Amino acid sequence: MTAMIDMHAHWRPAEVADALRARSKEPRILRNQDGVEVLKSPRMGGAPLTEAFDNVDFHLARMDRQGVETSVLSLLGSFCWIEALAAG
Repeated sequence: MTAMIDMHAHWRPAEVADALRARSKEPRILRNQDGVEVLKSPRMGGAPLTEAFDNVDFHLARMDRQGVETSVLSLLGSFCWIEALAAG
């Protein structure tokens, strides 16, 4: 039997969320008027974090359902530019 490998899985690490919470200007994570954490940036608008970051358990369950044994992860495209920003 051949192992199935997912070669197109995107990852949005929790460490990125922590770094975005520490920023004082966009892109950054803050709470909206309803107290919901949102990713605020020109590229992501004001996306709720529940939509902006992956859930590992959900991803692993999907892999199991689809018979995927390995996922090759890459940083989500909308975060590829973040490493060039100043820490602020």
